[in-house]
Amino acid sequence: MAATTAAVKADEFNYNYLQITHDKIRLDLNDDTIRGDGPSIAGSINIASRFFLTANYNHWELGRNTLSADADIKRLGLGYHVTFGPNTDLVFVLSAIRIKLRNNGESRERSGLSDNFWVRHHLSDKLEVGIRLGFVGSEYGIDAIYSFRKRWAVLLTLESNDVFDTTSLGIRYYFRKSQQAAKH
Repeated sequence: MAATTAAVKADEFNYNYLQITHDKIRLDLNDDTIRGDGPSIAGSINIASRFFLTANYNHWELGRNTLSADADIKRLGLGYHVTFGPNTDLVFVLSAIRIKLRNNGESRERSGLSDNFWVRHHLSDKLEVGIRLGFVGSEYGIDAIYSFRKRWAVLLTLESNDVFDTTSLGIRYYFRKSQQAAKH
């Protein structure tokens, strides 16, 4: 008897999750390159048929000795997704972003908007890949998510923009089914 793989449809993408990652950062400032790392927590929840809220918090320790700094990044966004083919979702997220940088007892804050367009695609019932483009700050990224249990997955993300590059490895927990998948 031949083994079969369950068909995965784009309407089964889940936007209800909480994830924790460890991030490695490379920050390019003029002639200096500063490296760092730190934890991030992110989540998403469906609020309507194709709409979801997303939030994340990053705390990074950057550099060493005299070039050290801490960075806190907070984002809160509204996303919209639409099915594009049997295994693909197109997604747009608009986020408010706030960055706080502390160095030698001084702190600076900056706020703005971030937009991201990405494509999520199921390669199989356990493996999802994505590509992301941002138009503010020339952001781009790729990710891979492997579901090792029904509600648990590991993820690897590579991101870059005008100023820094990040590599993230983490774990994701899906706390409920997507609204579309629950209808089937």
